[in-house]
Amino acid sequence: MTALAAATGHLVQFIQRGGEDLQTVLDIALFTVPGVLLGAQFGVAVASRISQHVLERALGVLFILIALLMLGEVVF
Repeated sequence: MTALAAATGHLVQFIQRGGEDLQTVLDIALFTVPGVLLGAQFGVAVASRISQHVLERALGVLFILIALLMLGEVVF
């Protein structure tokens, strides 16, 4: 409920501003909303088929890759 209230408040602010800010928010939402919905569905299916140990290792590797990418953007 808190996230929904916060998202609604932010959306109202962006609608009032209009222009480029609103377009940026809508562009981000266009990709993130379906990604979250599909990711949740696939995540449950994958998590039920793979052992806990493998999931923990894979998540650790994923976080390391993301950290390296972010550091690469800052450095270069």
